Amino acid sequence: MEEQADRPRFIYTVTFHVNPKRRVHSFWFLNPDTARCFYESVKRYPKVLDYRMYQTPISDATEYDGKLEEGLILPVEI
Repeated sequence: MEEQADRPRFIYTVTFHVNPKRRVHSFWFLNPDTARCFYESVKRYPKVLDYRMYQTPISDATEYDGKLEEGLILPVEI
């Protein structure tokens, strides 16, 4: 998951449930190695029911334009 200088930077999100009737927990990271380590620890926790890791490109825009492009939120294959 190394990022190259000519490629966009990403925000990494790790999400999981510990109870199907409760809210989803989400943690955001800028460092892919930290996100991957956290993701691996979530996978090993016995009470976690499901877990995912996503990456979203960081925009250089100075303000939000009101649009969300779901196609940019990509699952990370680990």
